[in-house]
Parts: sequence; C-alpha cells; structure tokens
Amino acid sequence: MWLSGLTSECLHEGVLNQEMKMLLGILLVFSGLLSSAVNIWLVSSLFLRAEMISYIHLRLLNLSVACFGRTLLAGYPFQAPSAIAGRWLFGDACCKLFAFLHQFFSVAEIMSLMFLARECLCLIQPSYIGNTKNYIGSTLAVWLMSLFWAILPFFNFGRYSCDVAGISCDLDWSSRTKSEFSYNMSYLLFAVVLPLFLAFLSLFQAISSSTLNFHFSGLEKYNSIKAVLAVIVIMLLMWTPGGILCTFRFLGVHVTDTIVFITMISTEMSGLFPTLSFFCFDNRTRCALLGRQYEENNFRVKSIVKNRRYEGQF
Repeated sequence: MWLSGLTSECLHEGVLNQEMKMLLGILLVFSGLLSSAVNIWLVSSLFLRAEMISYIHLRLLNLSVACFGRTLLAGYPFQAPSAIAGRWLFGDACCKLFAFLHQFFSVAEIMSLMFLARECLCLIQPSYIGNTKNYIGSTLAVWLMSLFWAILPFFNFGRYSCDVAGISCDLDWSSRTKSEFSYNMSYLLFAVVLPLFLAFLSLFQAISSSTLNFHFSGLEKYNSIKAVLAVIVIMLLMWTPGGILCTFRFLGVHVTDTIVFITMISTEMSGLFPTLSFFCFDNRTRCALLGRQYEENNFRVKSIVKNRRYEGQF
C-alpha cells in the first residue's frame, strides 16, 4: 500500500516552534491569496481578450495555470491551517495526495518555463508564425512529464514524507535506499537541472540574435523576451531557498528554522512573478490585464525609430 510509507512524523513539531508556525500560517494565507488572485487575473484577462493572445502568451497561460494549481491544491489552503494548528490536519492519505500535487505542479512549472524560453527563440525568426500542433504537443508533454515524475513515488521509486516544518508532505530528500536515491538524482537531473539549463540556453540565443537582428524581431518581441528572462530569473531566485533546503536534507546537514521559514514563503510567492513580469515588460499583456485597447501601430513606429537609432541613422 502506498500509504504505508507515511508514519506519524507529521505529528511532531518539526524545526519550527509554535510561534513561528503561527506566523508562517498567517503569511502563507496572505501570499497564497495574492498569488491566486494575480493568476486568476491573468487567466481571465487573456481569455476575455483572446484576440490579443499570441503563442508566447499561451505559454505564459500554461505556466500561470501550473502556478495557480500548485498554490490552490498544494499550497496555503492546507499548509496555512496546519501551520496555525502546529501539525498536519488532514490525515495520511491527504498528505500523500498533497505531496503528489505539489510535485506534479512544480514539475509543470519548470517544464513550462523551458517551453516559454524556447518560444522566445522561435519568436525572433523573421518567418515564424507559430504552429498549433507543436503548441498542443508540447503542452501535453509538460503535463504528462509532470504526471510521470509525480506518480513514481507511489510505486516505491522515491518517497513522499513529512516536510521539515511538520505541516505538510513533500519529496523526501533524506532517503538512502537505492530506488529512492536513484529517483531523487534522476528527478534533479532530468526534471530540474536540464530544463532550466535549456531555458537559459534558449534565452541566451534569443537575446544574442535579437540584439544583432533587432529589425527582424521588433520592439514588442524584444520586450517579450525581457519579460521571459525576468520570469525565469526571479522564479529561480524564489526557488533557491528550497534548493538549499533539499541539499541540506540530502547531505544530512542540520536545517535551521530560518531556511525552512523562508523556503515556505518564497515558494508560495513565486507564483506571482510570471504575471508581474509580463505586466511590467510586455505591452500586450499589460493592455489585456488593464482592459485597454492594444495599439499595435504605436509599437511599430517605436520599433522603426529604435531600429534606425541602432543602425546609426539617427
């Protein structure tokens, strides 16, 4: 039975004392509600203004759905009341389900980032108009790969157990059995490191090409590339405390309450930044979110002026 691996470890207090758990629960509610509201705002705005959606915005939409799913189904609605109560409140089965959903949506976020960056590389091609079949196929691949990595611990490849805060379940990085160690290393390499490496490689190629061939890419596309770069860099920074925590657990290093506290909050807050980054850099997304009319001609004029300045004509 896949429930047999979960002991009563979530009943202990973890590394956080009751006061810190109370504060953590309050902050999780605030950050979770804010992240959920922002992602709902983006998804509803893009659906209502479907005429403004390009393929890069469809990639953003997929990432936003993954962020919203993790926040709502594997985030503050379960972690916050458990933190305030000082222990996991929803039983062994729900703890396993919570860990599964958290793993599922976390992998979906990383894979979505990779394809979002890949879209930037396609975006700078002069003849690129997008391919619906490729988009549908890559989107299905994101969710199928996420399901694959999330479901393996139910078959004794990897293990879900109580997290170090004692308020929810997560992947157990301290496991030392052969199958669990193999899963952790494979997951780290193929579901985390490799997709992020490919994302940064695609962005590097896109930025280099768009700098040298700016008149092909245009100002709007260049701003979209900057928005994607901001999304990936900021989300990676928000995930860094979690990476440090997993490394400490894997190495058997003592975990401080500070790193646990920061990890919980930063993970919950990370879902904010895809929407905020595109709001700041991408005019099409900003118009959709604010309900404004998108004026493409103005962007064409700005692009022509900037191209001539770049070429030394002004």
